[in-house]
Amino acid sequence: MQGKIHPIGPFLGINTRLPSTRLMVNEGSRHVGDFLRDAVNVDLTDSSTAMRRQGYSKVLNAPTRCLHPLPDGKALAVQGTSLMLLSETASGLTAVLVSNGLSRTNHVSFSTDGAQTYLTDGVGLWCCDGTQVYRYTVTVPQSAPTPRVSTGGVLPAGLYQMAFSHVAQDGRESAMTPTVTVQVPDKGVISISSTAAPLPLGVVDLVVYMTECNGDVLYRVGALLPGETLTLTSVSYLEMSPTRHLEAMPPGCILRHYLGRMLVADGPILYISQPYAYALYDPVEGFMQFSADIDVIAPVKGGFYVCADKTYFVSGDFESVNEVLPYGAVFASDVSLPDSAGQAWYSHRGLVIGDNIGQVQNKQEGVISVPPSSKAALLYRDERGIRQLLAVLPA
Repeated sequence: MQGKIHPIGPFLGINTRLPSTRLMVNEGSRHVGDFLRDAVNVDLTDSSTAMRRQGYSKVLNAPTRCLHPLPDGKALAVQGTSLMLLSETASGLTAVLVSNGLSRTNHVSFSTDGAQTYLTDGVGLWCCDGTQVYRYTVTVPQSAPTPRVSTGGVLPAGLYQMAFSHVAQDGRESAMTPTVTVQVPDKGVISISSTAAPLPLGVVDLVVYMTECNGDVLYRVGALLPGETLTLTSVSYLEMSPTRHLEAMPPGCILRHYLGRMLVADGPILYISQPYAYALYDPVEGFMQFSADIDVIAPVKGGFYVCADKTYFVSGDFESVNEVLPYGAVFASDVSLPDSAGQAWYSHRGLVIGDNIGQVQNKQEGVISVPPSSKAALLYRDERGIRQLLAVLPA
């Protein structure tokens, strides 16, 4: 007796939770389709058919990690301790050295904002403008000049506070030194001499700030190069200090940008830079602390997701923090979706997509039993009419 032949398909996707005897889906007497237990080297299309997946070829021999796409179609990546620029040429994919000195073992996190790409390896914070890499935070003066007081000027008698900072060639300014108090006699003069030692790399000026007599607001009163002396017989007070009570933005393990601020995660602490002054943050108010180490920061239009012990959505005003999932994510597994449609990441229960207003969906939890993993990499793929999120886990 010949058995009855049942057609297979259309294919409804992969399902590892249903028993093998229930992968066929019927509605009454009508056959709707079939789930697959697995799909190896094939793509499942939107029309519920299977298409053989294209092959791949090895294009770089050196071990390469921490890939970051750039707007111009190129990419940055790390090989050993070197930052490499990857680009497609007539002879294939090439890797050109940009700089050395990154951590050999730490994750390197990137974020592109406009024409600059910023990166941190937990040790330093750098900026890459495509042709060079430089340390982004400006060094605070380590040995501030000692003010000297004399007479023969027009400064009124009283107490003056002074502090110093460094300024880089592009205008970035360091945090300030602690203030020193100078007691000046009537008709006094204050002199400040800088040392002959060269300024730190990238620094062009030592800026001098001073308060008015018996005041507490610091104003810029001048700048010094190595070996120069500034003599204040009278004072023309310029702009107020923009960096007082601020500190250099710390390095971390994750770096992102949101609404003109840099976000850096270091362990359970999320540091938030000053608006459009990424090198500085407020040590009193410019941070948020979570209950566990932060594994993902995923900015969207209406705020940003933070995955730590749980998954949270921080609103755009930084005031509201709401729990959206009772679990976190695999470290640095996030990827941006095209057309600003949101973010995706790999959680401990499968792929999660977060939209622009704080709503999340786990796309796999109900149909696939995902293996536990401490590492994952995500890729958004749009090829041959198929749009997919691919998650790569270690073997």
